[in-house]
Amino acid sequence: MQSKLALVLVDIQNDFLEGGSLAVADSNSILQPVNSLIKQVKAKNGLVVASKDWHPQNHISFASNHPDTHVFETKEIDLAKILYQHHVETVIIVGLAADYCVKWTCLDAIKFGFKTILVKECTKPVDPQQFESTLSELESKGVSIQHYSENFF
Repeated sequence: MQSKLALVLVDIQNDFLEGGSLAVADSNSILQPVNSLIKQVKAKNGLVVASKDWHPQNHISFASNHPDTHVFETKEIDLAKILYQHHVETVIIVGLAADYCVKWTCLDAIKFGFKTILVKECTKPVDPQQFESTLSELESKGVSIQHYSENFF
């Protein structure tokens, strides 16, 4: 079977977008290029997957001073296994936040042997002063930092 690429959307959810409870500055600016990449990857018969941030039941964010909070049970998904099953060799990673979940997703993708691309204009950090050093660290570990364009492929 022919090798494929995958676009991994990391934590692009309301809480991390502008106006959300854990908003990342300028996060809404990634939405247009991310939506364009989704269309481009689908046009190439690539795989598009999304992750969602969640916390375990005993996490501090669910302390007793949040009586109206409900915990949703989730099942863990082995993303690497899914990517292998779909013969993915190249993973394009976008999302929030660059210096946390996006960073760790990139490092995991490298660890599992995927060619890993992070699209700079499709991610934003919690700490803008650390953005360039985060990108440099990822590049030193084998992540390719690419710039977004309307014709990415």
